[in-house]
Amino acid sequence: MDFPAIAAHNITPPAGLEDALGVRPQETLGSAEDLLVVLDTDFTVREVQPDFPALARIECRSIIITARGELATSYHASSLPDWEYWRTR
Repeated sequence: MDFPAIAAHNITPPAGLEDALGVRPQETLGSAEDLLVVLDTDFTVREVQPDFPALARIECRSIIITARGELATSYHASSLPDWEYWRTR
């Protein structure tokens, strides 16, 4: 498969992004349509409680929230909720 790559570059976070996420991004990258928000830890990513109506006012196709891993050779994708984590809260 040969999917097209969409280049992203460092940008100044759009107005309202920090308030809508309730956290300060370490880094914000953007492409023509999307935002990639890098937070300090995966725990911070899990704890984000976004204001979805406020996010909807930010002009972009999607907002992706992530954090850098501890090891450059590993990754973790949290595309589904960690049910055990949420069940014990």
